[in-house]
Amino acid sequence: MSKCTSKNECIKAAIVLAGSVRATDLRKKTTKNFLDLPVSEDETIITRFVLMLSNAFDSLGQPDAILRFILDRGSPRIKSDLTSVANFAIQFDFDPNEFRGTGGILRDISEEYDDEDLLLIMNASQIMVGSVKDLISEMIVANSDVVIASQKDDTPLDVILIRAKVLKDINKVGFVDFKEQALPKIVLKRDVKVHRSDCLRTYPVRTLNNYIDAIKLLNGHIVTGTKLNDEDWMPLFSIIESGANVHSTAQIHDSVILRGANVSEHAVIVRSLITSTGIVKPKQSVVDTIIV
Repeated sequence: MSKCTSKNECIKAAIVLAGSVRATDLRKKTTKNFLDLPVSEDETIITRFVLMLSNAFDSLGQPDAILRFILDRGSPRIKSDLTSVANFAIQFDFDPNEFRGTGGILRDISEEYDDEDLLLIMNASQIMVGSVKDLISEMIVANSDVVIASQKDDTPLDVILIRAKVLKDINKVGFVDFKEQALPKIVLKRDVKVHRSDCLRTYPVRTLNNYIDAIKLLNGHIVTGTKLNDEDWMPLFSIIESGANVHSTAQIHDSVILRGANVSEHAVIVRSLITSTGIVKPKQSVVDTIIV
């Protein structure tokens, strides 16, 4: 596709909010940045994000767009190899002020852009399934100050296309949550559209259960939320990072074992995450747990 030339079509940046005011156990107990958590044998949360957005921007003629991840101060450094999945610039920003909130952070970033510049805002705590390209294309066509994406059943997608001038309306000082405080005021002042589409679905990754369910969904399995009886239950996946020490007699069911972890003989691990410092003893059973 040819390069975009109009302010109404060109996205200057995709800003991915990867911080958290109230860290969940998944973030607190994971010994690496949660964006580096694997979702398959060869893909992490961040490499999936980067690959999908990279392909979308390339197809939509957005070669000048950059991808910015906004991280908490003190967040572990990203270690995933992004060189093979990105064909555009990637920037990591660390929130300089922990008391600004998502709205305040976006307001501060908006000063770097012209008023009419388009910014794509996304949340990092989600797995995307479907066509990011088609969703962005539809949102651009909507041609509004703010376009909020949702599924056709009104389930929010945590994807917003917004002009920099709108973010500049947010208070320059103080804590501002974007969804709870800034957005209600923006709706009263600016042209805001909700775009409903079924071309993309997003699944939250905030808790261990979210994480395990998202991996199942990526592998084409339906998650019902219904607990199965022991006789009905069948394992659907296991992810063991290179460098993890897992005994050949251990049983790994719907679980993730990170590099550096040690899993002893005849251990049974179900719907769990074993971090890089985690040790599972011989014949130990671990269910619905993060081992650090």
